[in-house]
Amino acid sequence: PLWFYAGITGFSPSVLRSTLMCSIMLLCNFFSTKTKVQSSISISALLLLLYDPKLIFNVGFQLSYGAVIGIVLFQKKIFEMFTLENRFLKYFLYIYIDNVN
Repeated sequence: PLWFYAGITGFSPSVLRSTLMCSIMLLCNFFSTKTKVQSSISISALLLLLYDPKLIFNVGFQLSYGAVIGIVLFQKKIFEMFTLENRFLKYFLYIYIDNVN
């Protein structure tokens, strides 16, 4: 379903990034190996640039990877800026942050 969605959207660089990153994470999960998001980001960028080196000049490619790298690098600081009163929401936010790392 992921690659089908990528095909429907026209294989834009940002969709290729997310689809490839999800595929890498799913493959690692399937083979019971632990992976980090940083590894998934770099592997997906490397594979996309090996396939089409001109993507490095594509603004969508640059913004997509820049946004994901920024979120991964600053997620803890961003989370610390918000105080959540709802324990249920706080619990699921902690789980999400744990899974992203």
